[in-house]
Amino acid sequence: MLYIACENLNFVWDSKEVQEFDRLWKELKKDGKTSFEIVQELAEHFERDPDEVAILAMDRARRGRI
Repeated sequence: MLYIACENLNFVWDSKEVQEFDRLWKELKKDGKTSFEIVQELAEHFERDPDEVAILAMDRARRGRI
């Protein structure tokens, strides 16, 4: 039997959402928000689970975009 982690989450983002995510992340970081606070705010903004936003943040950070 296989176990699939987080199979109920959606990790697919379109390119416009990713561009908006990067822009908003940088703005909120400039405002002094913590990463946790930013994830929570962006989850609300995009109407997504905070874990989905956190994974995107990890991906964008690894790529040097945020």
